[in-house]
Amino acid sequence: GLISIFTSVQHLDGYTMMNLAGWAQDITILRPWHAAARIEQADLIYQLHIVLGITLIMIFPFTRLIHIISAPVWYFGRRYQIVRQKKSQ
Repeated sequence: GLISIFTSVQHLDGYTMMNLAGWAQDITILRPWHAAARIEQADLIYQLHIVLGITLIMIFPFTRLIHIISAPVWYFGRRYQIVRQKKSQ
């Protein structure tokens, strides 16, 4: 994403960004045929950015990153703390 900044500076008219926003809208409302036509017009750096982003979203459930959303959040709201003590012999 940061590498695309250098390419974005060359597009000061906003056409490319509006085209990419239209791509995101087409994907969201399930019109992939329109999205494909839009993304073909984009520069290679934006196409790579989208491919890498979608790849990350696809592999997310199969990585340890899934713990971000599956961790027991209720744990932080407990009113008490369990402290384990060593048994003395």
